[in-house]
Amino acid sequence: VSRGKIEQVTCKRNELLVIFTNELDESLLITFHNAIAFNGVSTIGAETCGLSEETDSNFSQDKKHIPSVQNKKTYYFRASNNKDIIFTIIADSYKTESI
Repeated sequence: VSRGKIEQVTCKRNELLVIFTNELDESLLITFHNAIAFNGVSTIGAETCGLSEETDSNFSQDKKHIPSVQNKKTYYFRASNNKDIIFTIIADSYKTESI
């Protein structure tokens, strides 16, 4: 997922849905499967550098004692202006589709 803006975040059972507009002004639905945790700071409306994946981050390190976190991946969005992480999701996987 390239640069763009987070428009909306919705929680469903076992899924986290993110509406994202990319730099070509295309709307995307990003569905995170079996999401167990997420954390955001000034997320909605934020311009981002895109979506990145990390198998081991500080966010998940703090929760290693929880068995359900150990086999998950950590996904995150960074702010385009200062590169700070503004939205983190712990989930099994994700898929992207145009809407």
